[in-house]
Amino acid sequence: MTLANWNPDNYEFDFEPVYYEGEMIHAPLIFKADKVFKYLITIVFPDAEKAFRGGGEISCLLMTFSIVEYITGYHSGKQSSEKTFLSFIASYYPNEYQCISKTLYRMRSSLVHNLVYLNPWNPTGEDLLLEENSINHLKVIEGKRIFSITYFLEDTRRATIIYFHDLIMKTKDYPDLVTNFETRFNKKGGASAVMEKTMS
Repeated sequence: MTLANWNPDNYEFDFEPVYYEGEMIHAPLIFKADKVFKYLITIVFPDAEKAFRGGGEISCLLMTFSIVEYITGYHSGKQSSEKTFLSFIASYYPNEYQCISKTLYRMRSSLVHNLVYLNPWNPTGEDLLLEENSINHLKVIEGKRIFSITYFLEDTRRATIIYFHDLIMKTKDYPDLVTNFETRFNKKGGASAVMEKTMS
């Protein structure tokens, strides 16, 4: 993780028990947030880790970008775009990401649409040297900025935890987060909020 001194204990959740029965679209915020948070933490992040452990570094990177896009929709209350992607990076990632945030978006777009890091149709910004797991993540060495897939995954997990902490524990400080989250969650009657994992 980029922030070595980050302490997850500072982002624990604390709230009164809430009981609810009924349609999820009308549920209290905590129910909806719990559903999305658990989907990410118990299903999506572990799938990205499995991909990486199985040698699927590109799959892991694609999944990590998908996680960012998914949370961006909740953070902004809008369909994700370059503007909302950059806003989420600016809000929840370490400062070291700010100088490469546009490069990250270009990388994300190129991987999704072309399955390669460099987009053949657009000029690139700063070139990143992709590595599986490097303690030199985001450092410039011999003119190349190192980009570690596992560090990006962990920084994304950290950003997810901090975002949900702000959403649940600081609702008075960030009322727009609540409005935006509800807007995104309630699309299509809540059916597009999460996917249920079924066992075969």
